[in-house]
Amino acid sequence: MAMRIVTFDEIQTEFLNNMRNRTLIPIIGAGFTKHCLSSNGTVPDGAEYRSYMISQLDSSGKLDNADIQQLERAPFSIVANAYHDFIDRSIRNVYLRNNFTNVKLPKEKIDFLSYSWPYIYTLNIDDAIEYNSRFCQIILPNKKVDPTIYDHDLCVIKLHGDVHNILAYSDADSILTRVEYLKSINKNRALLSKIEHDMVYQNLLYIGCSLDDELDLLSSAQMVSNEDVQTARYLFTTHRPTPLQMKQYENQRITHIVLFENYDDIYQSLQTLFEQLKQLCIEDLKPYNMYTIHTADSDYESNKGYLFFGKSCIKRRSTVDR
Repeated sequence: MAMRIVTFDEIQTEFLNNMRNRTLIPIIGAGFTKHCLSSNGTVPDGAEYRSYMISQLDSSGKLDNADIQQLERAPFSIVANAYHDFIDRSIRNVYLRNNFTNVKLPKEKIDFLSYSWPYIYTLNIDDAIEYNSRFCQIILPNKKVDPTIYDHDLCVIKLHGDVHNILAYSDADSILTRVEYLKSINKNRALLSKIEHDMVYQNLLYIGCSLDDELDLLSSAQMVSNEDVQTARYLFTTHRPTPLQMKQYENQRITHIVLFENYDDIYQSLQTLFEQLKQLCIEDLKPYNMYTIHTADSDYESNKGYLFFGKSCIKRRSTVDR
């Protein structure tokens, strides 16, 4: 499927159908929680976190000017490498606790999370999703996951780790540095295989994602051939991509770059779609309005004439019931 640049109106019908069929999975990036209030600060985006790490390295006196100049031209994962190598864990943890815990989301993003997504992927380590929604079962990287968990709990799959896990355990897995990214391609095989599967059989919504330095996602995307895949991968953005970004998105197997005027329009458009979906669900249930619901008991004779669904059953209304 060739990549297209479209407006939301152009893909609204197919997007709605994907949601209705429960074949749309969000992948949430740093833009989703950017500047949201946290324990003692605000959540940075990738560029701000990178600048903070460079400033800490510069003020530490552990690197010379040439090193700092080199880091200023380096991608996030390389800067994170140096930050983890040269800055004490206690200092790093203060920043994590202040800026990535107890994250408070605005209403439009809480509304986004209130939709019954099958599960959610996130590239973020903050606690915004589980703190503001019912997606409270955290799936960590580099673990063997029981696949049935997705059938029983509302899961948030934290591809790069979880801040509370990082704060609590000195050997906690996070995937922020270049070394961690490279290790994760093998060590985090279970979750990366799930993403590869979803790229083929599900439709993915990338929201708040720049995809600038996501080596694990790139590795998974390269396992997928666009020619063989009929599902979609939508990237929501407010910026028309440059030619270099277009090539980057092609490598990530994005199929639709969906342009919006501003970030508020993204969530307003989705909320309108959620309301349409609710109405469609109501319409779908109308043929069953002639039925009443009864709870089944163990007495077979008393339940003759009922049609059972799990532990409940329905009976066509008589003129007395109506």
